[in-house]
Amino acid sequence: MMLEIEFNNWFRVTCIIEGWVVFIYSLYER
Repeated sequence: MMLEIEFNNWFRVTCIIEGWVVFIYSLYER
């Protein structure tokens, strides 16, 4: 069960980082 929680946290962090990358990239493109 511990591995599952760790995977969920990793997935959430990845989504946050990806969101920031898209946000910064859209600002840079302007």
